[in-house]
Amino acid sequence: MNRLYPRLPPCALLVGILVTLVSLTATAVAQWPDGRGDRQRPEAGRSPPTPSFSEILASAQGILFVNGEYVPLPCAMRVESGQLLLNDLPVTSKPDQPTDRPRFWRATPTQQARELGMHIAGQLVSPQIVVVLENQPVVNLSSLPHQRELLRKLARLDANPAIMPVALHEQLPPDFDREVWDQWIADFAPTPDFVTRATAYIDIFDRAGREAHDAITATRRLYDFSYPLSLVGMVAAVLGFGHLLSHRPPVGAKSLDIDASPLTMRMVTYSLLLVVLYSALDLTWTILAYQAGQMLELNPLGSRLIEDPLKLIAFKVGATAVSVGLLFYLRKYCKAQLAAWWICLILTLLTARWLMMSSMFVA
Repeated sequence: MNRLYPRLPPCALLVGILVTLVSLTATAVAQWPDGRGDRQRPEAGRSPPTPSFSEILASAQGILFVNGEYVPLPCAMRVESGQLLLNDLPVTSKPDQPTDRPRFWRATPTQQARELGMHIAGQLVSPQIVVVLENQPVVNLSSLPHQRELLRKLARLDANPAIMPVALHEQLPPDFDREVWDQWIADFAPTPDFVTRATAYIDIFDRAGREAHDAITATRRLYDFSYPLSLVGMVAAVLGFGHLLSHRPPVGAKSLDIDASPLTMRMVTYSLLLVVLYSALDLTWTILAYQAGQMLELNPLGSRLIEDPLKLIAFKVGATAVSVGLLFYLRKYCKAQLAAWWICLILTLLTARWLMMSSMFVA
């Protein structure tokens, strides 16, 4: 059965096509990315407001050089008449051309100046050096060795012969004039404010270098001592478990009961010698593992002393000597014999725990 459809006049069909094309074009224009005309995006997709220069520079941590001069931070930055000004000092650096813009798009001088200012301010948020020279691209030095080398050269500090010079030219943009860079370093006149700032920066770098060197040395030292300490610990643990299983003092003895038999005296002395050996192993492992960053001291008293190994050694030796000496003096009493046995058991288990952790250090 054939169904009849109403036939539209040609003019109505043409009007419908034009209306559809206009609506599609309006939708495309409304969704066009920013920066390609005076179009506004929908309210739901609007990006948050861009922070101002002062908001970004308030948290600046870097060091800034503009037209060959050191500029203390925070500084005043603004765009005026298409020109970027830093403390009323005009910036004539070459702006970077964004790669996400179409070829036919050309930024106005004001837009270029603002983009250059946002780039400089954004780089200064992190602790790095930003150099802005006339008619040259902006230089950002984020590597600590390169920053240290540049600051030492600019502050006219004596070079450390133990540190190899760093090739600063490798950090420059490809289109940067190397002669301008070398001339700026040669003609730079350091102010007292800059020398103070540069010295503080260099001290931070040197401290970080020393800490890194100490950490590497401590890790290597822990690795070197892991095998001999593990070997001694395994032998001591075997001897300790054998000794504890072969002789155990009576449990129901009273405080003043005495057992002065030669076998008991020998066993108590043997237990105290193992306690001294286990204490020495525990002290050595603790210092090595802490310096290598492999453990955290939870003992509230030991955590205050572990930063100074000499103080920790003195405390450990003193506490062990007093405890062992007191138990040895009271070795004829059954309660002292039981206490020596239990201390030897606890330190034997602690040594076994260190053996398991030592295998993790080596791995």
